[in-house]
Amino acid sequence: MPYFPLTGYAPDAEPSTPGIVADVDLMVPTLNGLKALPSDSDVGVGTAVSAIRSAKTLSSLADVKTVYGGSRDNLFTQTGTGWNEVSAVTDSYSMPATARWVFDAFNLPGNERVLAAAPGQSMQFKSGSTFVELTNGPRASYIAVTAGFLMTANFDAATTIGTSSTVYIAAPNRWYCCGINSTTNWDTSIATQATTGLLLDSPGPITGLHKFGSNFVIYKERSMYMGQYVGIPQVWRWHLLPGEGLGCSAHHAVVDIETAHIFPGFDNFYIFDGSRPTPIATNRVAEFFLSDLNHEHKSQMVGHHDRFNWLVYWFYPSINSADGVLDKFLCYNYRSDRWGGGTKTVEFIFEWITSGVTYDGLGSLYSTYADLPTASYDEAFAPAGTFKTGVIGTNNHLTTLEGPASSSSMRTWDIGVDDKPMVLSRARPRFKKAPTAGTQTHIYQDVQGGDETTGNASTTLSNGSFDHVFSARWHALKHEYTGDMEVVGLDLEMMEDGEE
Repeated sequence: MPYFPLTGYAPDAEPSTPGIVADVDLMVPTLNGLKALPSDSDVGVGTAVSAIRSAKTLSSLADVKTVYGGSRDNLFTQTGTGWNEVSAVTDSYSMPATARWVFDAFNLPGNERVLAAAPGQSMQFKSGSTFVELTNGPRASYIAVTAGFLMTANFDAATTIGTSSTVYIAAPNRWYCCGINSTTNWDTSIATQATTGLLLDSPGPITGLHKFGSNFVIYKERSMYMGQYVGIPQVWRWHLLPGEGLGCSAHHAVVDIETAHIFPGFDNFYIFDGSRPTPIATNRVAEFFLSDLNHEHKSQMVGHHDRFNWLVYWFYPSINSADGVLDKFLCYNYRSDRWGGGTKTVEFIFEWITSGVTYDGLGSLYSTYADLPTASYDEAFAPAGTFKTGVIGTNNHLTTLEGPASSSSMRTWDIGVDDKPMVLSRARPRFKKAPTAGTQTHIYQDVQGGDETTGNASTTLSNGSFDHVFSARWHALKHEYTGDMEVVGLDLEMMEDGEE
């Protein structure tokens, strides 16, 4: 009985490649195989007054962590039981339907403030109880902070910057950094090192801005620039990274795993370690993703780093999403170099921080036993300061991705050979964690790549195996599982037809 370890989701690979998963739903890659995606678990946080489009957990110098969120017209902080509005003025913002806020923290002793930027909005900062407009700052779509510098990028409207009232026209290629160790010194000056410039060596607007250690990386749809601090008079030196397919069309799709950026590029997924971007999805999911993506709404893509499971998620609008709703996801494990994915609809996904729960606080968070978290016993009430994968649904409700899995499925590679029919009599999945139930559907074809036929009867998982005797040149198995599970490989019992 040959054993085949699973190598992960690879719809682009040659279909008979042993160990690949040709189709998958609601499964994520692990160090050893694939496991069912956890379900959404309620955390007892109420619904905000308007739909939250983006969120981020930020830390102060004292390592006090706060969750910030932004809708099209308001800004919020997340409290233990809900969302507290901290807008400059209620309903004071008017963002495009596709825009998302970008948050960052600027932390210096005596000058700790949270910053927020979005297309078409004046930059906001918060050092007290509410946000206010950052006087003399640019109207930029993106912000990032590192090495004592606040960097901004993509001016989508004419803006007046600094006390000298210099007017900068709308310039989606412009970057502008504030003076060092400041969020208020915007007049260009060698003394303060506030300066600006345009990135014109490649076409298109700036679509993202992220820090990389003490450097910055600016993204366009098909190009990338690394910005390095070089001191006065130039301050920041930008160089265009070689490669036509690089870049990213969505700021929030660039995922910082601290040692690298991982992102969906123009023609592949890439990992960038500071030297050069390297493709990671060739002959696995790149072709599938590019054909399944709704390119009209690709700027809506959102990525997330699950640091404790070495996973990067990307939620994207598929070709079935006419209005840009994020209805599909791909997931990459950068330790095992495996992929997973599936169908799931979200508004946003981010790294959420728990505030901790006491017995005294249970009543205000959960009014009935039925409202208690659905996570496992040892995870339901995590201590304060625990990072979780936070999901904001299209119902504008915050959950964490840690509840019991409900269902998941996968389809195997094409099993067989061209010149002889093979009898497949048993498939025994090798589980690291067995599901509560499972069914198998048999799919077969006489010529690989030809018409497929689905067997009329499905088989159930019994004593750890699926038993179904059938002869064909090529077999494929679709397994559907119920409950938490992790599968790492398949034992297959098969022989040439006619053998005893």
